[in-house]
Amino acid sequence: MVQTHLGAQGSSGQWNEVATAVATAGAELSWHPASTSLIAPQDRSLVVFVQQGSSSGRIHGPSTPATPFKAIPAKLGVGDMVLLRPGFALDSEGPLGLLVFARTQPFDAQLPPVIRPDFDPQITDTPGGCATEAGAYRRVCLTWQGKNGPYLDQHLNAHRVRIRDSFTHYHPVDGGFDELYLVQDALPGSELIVCEQLDRLLQPGSVPDEDAASLLRHIPLHSGDLVFLPRGTAHRGLGGVLAQVITLPGFVPGAEIPVDDAIARVNRSASTQLPRHHAGVPFVAVVPLADRVRIEIGDQLFTEYLHQNRPRPSFYPVLSPDGRALTRSFPFETSPGEAQDHPHHVSLWFAHGSVNGQDFWHNPEARMRLLEVRDAYSRPGEGGFTAVHEWIAPDGTAQLRDERRFRIVLSNQGYQLDWDQRLSALDQPVLFGDTKEGTMAVRLAAGLRVEGEVASGSLLTSNGHRDGEAWGKRAGWLLASGQLQQRPASIAILEHPDNFRYPTWWHARKYGLVAANPFGVHDFADAPRHSGNFKLGAGKSLRLRYRFLFSDRALQAAEVDAHAHRFSASR
Repeated sequence: MVQTHLGAQGSSGQWNEVATAVATAGAELSWHPASTSLIAPQDRSLVVFVQQGSSSGRIHGPSTPATPFKAIPAKLGVGDMVLLRPGFALDSEGPLGLLVFARTQPFDAQLPPVIRPDFDPQITDTPGGCATEAGAYRRVCLTWQGKNGPYLDQHLNAHRVRIRDSFTHYHPVDGGFDELYLVQDALPGSELIVCEQLDRLLQPGSVPDEDAASLLRHIPLHSGDLVFLPRGTAHRGLGGVLAQVITLPGFVPGAEIPVDDAIARVNRSASTQLPRHHAGVPFVAVVPLADRVRIEIGDQLFTEYLHQNRPRPSFYPVLSPDGRALTRSFPFETSPGEAQDHPHHVSLWFAHGSVNGQDFWHNPEARMRLLEVRDAYSRPGEGGFTAVHEWIAPDGTAQLRDERRFRIVLSNQGYQLDWDQRLSALDQPVLFGDTKEGTMAVRLAAGLRVEGEVASGSLLTSNGHRDGEAWGKRAGWLLASGQLQQRPASIAILEHPDNFRYPTWWHARKYGLVAANPFGVHDFADAPRHSGNFKLGAGKSLRLRYRFLFSDRALQAAEVDAHAHRFSASR
């Protein structure tokens, strides 16, 4: 397996390795990083992949006074292909990054000069290959088999595909084909998992336990990568890769040999558990955008982490597995039956009303500023990311640093969100004041409230306190259940036993606010003022961990207890 990057990160040595491998497979490969003109030689056909840029262009053919050729206009962008016959040329108004395969074989007369897989109505999603799941994006551009697409070519095949989790497979050395991944986009954390010791993988008894971990290699993928996978290399694409998968000399039906069962056999006898494909597990896509992080589960929106142009970041909307809103729409939007009070209650968020005397609960001038989103990853059944913030007082001074690690998991109860937060003092101590106004909070959708218009909800704590009795009580978890659109739904909030002052007090109101607050001792426990103050020393950190369960049915206390037991064992 050889890999290069079509950009500044690549090296001439890596490029030469890929080009040599492609030449061995029967084609000449070249990279044109900023091309406005490309001409096919008189003895070569060119298969051109647009990898960078977008532009209007024209295809020119050989022209004589007796047989003039009318130029073909073309709008080109990333993902498109151009097929240049000998002597034909491509001119574009703007620069394009072009990956070009040259070959001696002619094109079929029926092939068009431009193939646009995202726009051609004859090219539709065809699950299979590296994207077998229902609803997969896979556009077959050039194929051996007419059942897969309209454009046939026997010497080079290509399909543009979003690979979330392909099954692990290889193409046999005898009768198989070589394959290239031309990565055109990739979610953070995307990778190829490859095995270049196929004989050992297929004979697991020959692999000592201490060698099992070395059987598979993880190759990070980024937009612009070009990876050559020779036949006989087992591989699995994972994490949300959008790629042109190119096969030389062409796809051979029946030459994709699965090996996940072989990996399972190794796992049964080894202490190391090698990663393998599990069919049918919904994919959790974590997509960082300019002003938010979007989280989709199986092509359906779950939530978005909104972090720009607002005092405090929050998750909104928060949807159940069947697509109903579990948190209040206001102040982002309005929805029938909702109260439009407390505009600082922003769906699902973390804040506190007294931090070095500053009110980060109510005051919009006290803000949390995003520093970075990192460590994002997308996987079948799980995804996550980390967001780092500074808490900025109205006078512009930073009060503390806040690192939040989020993990989204599918469970039998629905969707699970783990919130792991470190609050770190900078060069001065941080005083968290004793106030009920905080802290780890959710504002429930109207139907989940205990009281109010269209309210049908109930509150229950791990200690058995219900509804209004839950306010100010200490408990390891709280469950809110009710009816939304005449169907049951639930939200549970669990606190980790290692948390500061576990079990926490609950600022749980019948009108729909539910918040875990370890600082409001005066209000909750009728203690002297400032009893709940906590000073975090300069350079020190406070870790707080919570687990949210979002369900489209009425969760039972025993189910939440079981989750709490598992959560307590996590570190």
